[in-house]
Amino acid sequence: MTPTERESILKDLASSRDRVLDIVQGLSPAQANFRPRAERWSVAENVEHVIVVEQRVLAGVQRILNDPAHTPLAGAFEGQDAKIVGMIAVVDKPLAAPDPVRPTGRWQGTELLREFEQTRKTTGDFVASTQADVKARCFPHPFFGPMSCYQWLLAISAHTNRHYAQIQQVKSASGFPTA
Repeated sequence: MTPTERESILKDLASSRDRVLDIVQGLSPAQANFRPRAERWSVAENVEHVIVVEQRVLAGVQRILNDPAHTPLAGAFEGQDAKIVGMIAVVDKPLAAPDPVRPTGRWQGTELLREFEQTRKTTGDFVASTQADVKARCFPHPFFGPMSCYQWLLAISAHTNRHYAQIQQVKSASGFPTA
């Protein structure tokens, strides 16, 4: 990735992190765990899901980049980085999360936000330091097909922004606790 591309990803990672931290700051346990409907996730569940997805994405990217037997191949969206980001960030198209990334209450309260910040730091450190050709290696997205490791790194912020919008919806839902 070029220095400009690296800087752009780092900027997006920081921006999406800050947005989530700002919107969840100071929520009471009742607010963090409020579900507007049984089938909708709470604020805490959205944040947990973002963490788990990011951890899995980064592990997948590292695994593919470190596997000398992994043959480079083009992804389904080669040269369409903005399209992939747009498809991931859109909230009006619900996607059912695969079981391994569904929220289960892994972290609670301040532990949840610490894990979010640590995960984002780990991702940022990787993006800042990797010299691997992240555009030459791909692995499949469960809904969109093969994406390059570069697109996966772009997708982390887009996915975070998707859930930021869902958190906004939860906070503006009827019945959201006042404290």
